[in-house]
Amino acid sequence: MLTKDKKGVLIVISAFGGAGKGTIIKELIKDEHTILSVSATSRVPRPDDEEGVTYFFKTREEFENMIRGNELLEWVEFCGNYYGTPRSYIEDKLLANENVILELEEVGAIKVKEMYKDAVLIFILPPNMNELISRLKKRGENDEYISKRLKKSIDEAELIKHYEYVVVNDILEDTVEDIKKIIYVAKSKVAKNQKLIDDIKEELKNVTTII
Repeated sequence: MLTKDKKGVLIVISAFGGAGKGTIIKELIKDEHTILSVSATSRVPRPDDEEGVTYFFKTREEFENMIRGNELLEWVEFCGNYYGTPRSYIEDKLLANENVILELEEVGAIKVKEMYKDAVLIFILPPNMNELISRLKKRGENDEYISKRLKKSIDEAELIKHYEYVVVNDILEDTVEDIKKIIYVAKSKVAKNQKLIDDIKEELKNVTTII
């Protein structure tokens, strides 16, 4: 009997601030087999935080042990707290046929690709810079913030070459469909279907024996 491998795809999504990444991800995770990854952190839980939903909360010592044990796909230290992606959580979800989305900045995305070669890196672009500025203003950002954000985008643009796909977010529905197609293609790769291929090869041996 032919058995198709039941394994999800790890998708890393990055974007310039204001490109609409958050809205896109909200639409993607409406699919029952697509989830947004939960990160680990050493920061103190807030009253409305939920363990395993908001974050996996760790002490600083526990987090540093995870770093030393190579238990994280990527991690950063920000404002005195650690944040990172637990490998075991990701691997368990992928084995359960869940597509897992990581929302990361460029450096983190590159680290994930180095450790997990099957990860699919997608960069979201706005239709043009005027549209990006317009979206930032609609979010209520002031001119100083927008100026800083655009300067940061110059550095971010230099790292887009490390991504496999670029998707322009002009019409939201089209953008979401484009990313779903990318996920479908990723799931169809030979490396993702080795069990199916091995089963076919075995059945071919039986067929030739019968003939």
